[in-house]
Amino acid sequence: MVGGTQIEYGTGMVGIEPCQDTLKWGSLRSQNITFGQAVDMTPDFDAQFDGLFGMAFPSLSSAGLEPPFFTFARQRLLNANQFSFTLGESGGRLDLGKVPGSAADDHVTWVKLVKPQFWAVNVQSIEVELRHPTLINIAGAATEARLQARWSIHLPESGKINLNVKGIGLLDSGTTTILCPSAMATNINRLIGASDNGLHVDCSASTTGPTFYFTIGDGSSGDRIVIPVAPHQYILGDGNPGHGCMSAFQPGGPKNKWILGLPFFANRTITFNIDDGRIGFSQLRSNLSLYERDIDDTVDTESRAKNEGVFSPRI
Repeated sequence: MVGGTQIEYGTGMVGIEPCQDTLKWGSLRSQNITFGQAVDMTPDFDAQFDGLFGMAFPSLSSAGLEPPFFTFARQRLLNANQFSFTLGESGGRLDLGKVPGSAADDHVTWVKLVKPQFWAVNVQSIEVELRHPTLINIAGAATEARLQARWSIHLPESGKINLNVKGIGLLDSGTTTILCPSAMATNINRLIGASDNGLHVDCSASTTGPTFYFTIGDGSSGDRIVIPVAPHQYILGDGNPGHGCMSAFQPGGPKNKWILGLPFFANRTITFNIDDGRIGFSQLRSNLSLYERDIDDTVDTESRAKNEGVFSPRI
């Protein structure tokens, strides 16, 4: 491959060369933004997009380049050095700066990052709420025995069980699933009636499956929140049961680490603040409010600094 730096993605490898240009995002304008221009791609790189707009910390940059958002922050172009994803059932929104309008609940719970390098938080526990007595029978008696041996618990027909999980959760809007440590993914998928690899599950589990409650944060100064992930969020399909469904709980996460992808973002606003090294969570009030904001909402009347947002049918 040609290119000064090679970056490997899950869908192939890209060779890039650094270059500079003026970047415009809505009314924001920043000169001499350095980015990587793709000059070569492996045949398996199926790019159904124009480019990637990385939001990770500069220390993770493969080519040592400053991500554009951090350049915006350094140049004081925003009314707050943060960005937010709001994901509703029929669409999503990415905001740079404060979130305008009233799509999210006024109450935001902030959780400190493990360290200001990854968008990662502590995962303290995961509780599973079993709502239907027939749930365990879906996986079969042998599965129930294996689950009990694995977690040393008694599986009730209903109620809650604690998976006694501790680790680190990396929030990633670019991941469409929840990547789990492989052994845990297998056991969770058996619990919801899916195949061990999660690629096959009855679509009816989207209404009959259990709800998973992720407790994240370290508990200091109120730094803790419980995030529910309901079955309609983790059973993935195109709406046609004839095409089959899959589980969002996929194996492949590193030991004691979870990649919390889009099912974790559903029906809420998640805000990433770089000044304070924290992530804010607020519940989405109404899907309609994604589209009911006025243009004037994007201007902070006190500082006249900008907020810029972009709508997307999916993030």
